Amino acid sequence: MRVAGPEELLVTLLLLAALAGGSGHRESPRNVAAQVPVILQRPRNPLPGELVRNGSFEEWQGEAPAAWKGVNVGVSSDPHSGERALRLGADPALPAAVHQDVPITEACRLELRFVLRVPEVSEGSLEVRVEWLAHPDGWRGTGLRFTIPGTVKSQYTYYWRCTSPSPPGTAYARITFSKPGAGRADLDDVSLINL
Repeated sequence: MRVAGPEELLVTLLLLAALAGGSGHRESPRNVAAQVPVILQRPRNPLPGELVRNGSFEEWQGEAPAAWKGVNVGVSSDPHSGERALRLGADPALPAAVHQDVPITEACRLELRFVLRVPEVSEGSLEVRVEWLAHPDGWRGTGLRFTIPGTVKSQYTYYWRCTSPSPPGTAYARITFSKPGAGRADLDDVSLINL
């Protein structure tokens, strides 16, 4: 009995795979193309484990972005990605804020990412916070708080921060972006993931 060498074995395996792969019927290029899935829109939450809903601000319900609550916000015509961004300061003479509550568990750490641009000088610094809540109105503490100077940044700037661990009894994280005085800021691609 003769033992096959490595090349003969490879050829035999390829031949068997080709024979097992079909019944001899070949599909037309038209049928093959019809089986390829087509993505009609970019994913809303591109990161695995994403907690934020509508972080790209593509969906709106009237004057507010879906899943967010805000004061003096509007659509920016100059998004970082997609077709829309959020404008803090629809009326630039007034303060503005937007927030979203996301369900979490206690003792978790979160990673917040977003992009922001300041197309004109804003009075005061813009504030970013992640607060811990026992329920939508029960404050438990602050997991993250930092400010961004209101100086002009005509291009979007990427920001990334991690929170402290959430305390016992925490059920929600509230992400808040606020502009205290006059001016405008454009926010896009907000992401919050559990580390």
